[in-house]
Amino acid sequence: MGICGAFAEEKIDWQTPQQVLASIEVGKTPKKPRAWQSPRGSVVLHGDFFGDGRHLALVGGAGTSWAVVKDGEWEVAGELDVEPAWVPEGKFRSDERFIRYYHCNPPEVPFVLKDLNGDNVPEVLVAFNYGHRTGYTIARKEGQGIKLLDLYSTSGEPEWTGTYLVVTTWDSGRKAWGSEQTYYRWEEGVPVAVAAWQDDTRDPEKLRSVAVRHEADGKDQRFDLLQNEDGSWSVRRLDSKGDGETKAEEEFARIVVKVDPAHELDSDALRAEEAIIFELLTGIPATAMRNPYWGGESFDFGKSASWIQVTVEGGDEAKTLLKRVTKR
Repeated sequence: MGICGAFAEEKIDWQTPQQVLASIEVGKTPKKPRAWQSPRGSVVLHGDFFGDGRHLALVGGAGTSWAVVKDGEWEVAGELDVEPAWVPEGKFRSDERFIRYYHCNPPEVPFVLKDLNGDNVPEVLVAFNYGHRTGYTIARKEGQGIKLLDLYSTSGEPEWTGTYLVVTTWDSGRKAWGSEQTYYRWEEGVPVAVAAWQDDTRDPEKLRSVAVRHEADGKDQRFDLLQNEDGSWSVRRLDSKGDGETKAEEEFARIVVKVDPAHELDSDALRAEEAIIFELLTGIPATAMRNPYWGGESFDFGKSASWIQVTVEGGDEAKTLLKRVTKR
């Protein structure tokens, strides 16, 4: 999956998962999963991960393994196909062993337990290094095992909005010129893409976004959104050329935004405007939008949206398709 810099890394004589687990007492299952760092380099997260009473462990070294206590001893039950990335507490990326992480910032522990579908059973995130960024693979409980999904975040932890799983499926690297957040619904334990939102921030004076609606029949709809000099937004439908690329059709719609003059420079008004436009183009409620450039700060969307009036100009199809799905 790539490395975070073109530097040689120290060769480590990794212990086997079974050797590492010999230091973890089997008879005491932590109520809260606990991390342990081996003096030989490996890291372990162990405890009752899924609330089913089993003492489980994730072992990170040259790869990722998982184990379960069976008949009073550790049994290595499987592997997850991901090389974990982490820098332990008290260590630094400049240390010889971690120099491969020069351009990214791995966590102290590569394993995170996080509920990503609202069923109160956490999924397993494993941090890895990807290009110049650290991301997470996603695994989940399946039967008595742990299965790695064909899905990973290229930057930061995935989020659960209460309805959608939001994953950063693309980002442009350490300069963060652009990114794509994909929104998934869970169907029979599998995340299915519903929509995506791409931001291009290379030119702050000429913001550009692309919205994708993933349709059930596989005929996705793509829209290019470009801000005009007068503050309005031009929406062009993108037509697939069949080779993975797209070409822009004529203007599909124009979105006119009017902001209460008292709040024109308010950052929350700008966020609410973007979230409303996101809703129009993706069909997903504005409150579900997650934008990494917002810095993780929350804001009162309802209050901010009350300062904004949005009008869609265009043909009947545009007005029918590009509409609010939540109460104003």
